[in-house]
Amino acid sequence: MTQDVIVRACRRPGVLSMQFQPIIDTARGTVVGYESLARFSGPPHTTPDRWFAVARAAGVGPELEARALRAALDARSALPPNCFLSINIGPDALLTAAVATVFADAGDLRGIVVEITEQTAVANYDALAAAIEPLRAAGALLAVDDAGAGFASLKHITVLRPDFVKVDRDLVAGIDKDETKAAVVEALGMFTSRLDAWLVAEGIETTAELDRILSLRVPLAQGYGIGSPQPMMGKAHSDAVALCRRRRSIAAYGGLFDLAEHAPHVSEIEAAPTSFARNPATAWVVVVDEHDRPVRLVDRRGGAHPPLNVLPTERLADVARRIATRPTDERHVPAVLCDERARLVGLVTVERVLGRLADTIDSGSSPT
Repeated sequence: MTQDVIVRACRRPGVLSMQFQPIIDTARGTVVGYESLARFSGPPHTTPDRWFAVARAAGVGPELEARALRAALDARSALPPNCFLSINIGPDALLTAAVATVFADAGDLRGIVVEITEQTAVANYDALAAAIEPLRAAGALLAVDDAGAGFASLKHITVLRPDFVKVDRDLVAGIDKDETKAAVVEALGMFTSRLDAWLVAEGIETTAELDRILSLRVPLAQGYGIGSPQPMMGKAHSDAVALCRRRRSIAAYGGLFDLAEHAPHVSEIEAAPTSFARNPATAWVVVVDEHDRPVRLVDRRGGAHPPLNVLPTERLADVARRIATRPTDERHVPAVLCDERARLVGLVTVERVLGRLADTIDSGSSPT
């Protein structure tokens, strides 16, 4: 494709439109904001990031970003009450007159979050800070995208002092099965809280990923598993909202319960294979009786295991001892967390029990 073709494509009327993805408050399960995302109608038929990349290569990147920015700001009138609108802009484009003019024309920027995208390295932080200053003066907040990857380094965060830090999708993907990723996200949460900023987990696609993010107490989240981008500013998926609210009620028990993982359950062991087929990422299915009390755990190979049921009143040290005294071939089986009536709440892996035990020892507190 020649440069002239690229330039004409970027300037073509109707080629650009905006969609909006919900961002939820994980503690309440309510939508508190939206990220505006550019969408393009080809030709060329390619992804939005590729459109912006070829526009930059052709020398019209700032012009295209300014168009997308104006389209996003024009959508403010549709923003629901008490919600913010996050708008993506590249660090280079933010330094251009075209983008500065769009922001100046917008006037009051309260309710707008300017999200610095991870496209190019920042060559001059002083210039970038100077460009951000009038936006903050007009009421805008600042977000740094893709923390933990590429150019979004800790220096990027500490120099810009954003109000929001968005976790890179690569750290979220499969976080329910990777304790190293969970540890990094947890560390980012501590880091951002010291900066008086909000951590946002983006790119959440599965219930298990959302459940692990909730257990880490990440305050804000978005992704296709929560709500896909739409032309209208709509609601989050009902199952994601329900999981957030359920997790909040579980965490009220304290102790290990804030680590509880979602556990699919069936009333008959013969139904376990169907549950596994519906949920390819599921490692365990719980068999419950007519009162929702766990009676068996089933693994993906069909093995049935007696549950180690944990009630809210049990001390952490006692749970660890019970795990240690199980038969050797059963020690890898998750503990089953139950409410005060012994009804299923969720599962907690042995690794997470040990991690919590280590945390209490490091802090010098009693392992309750």
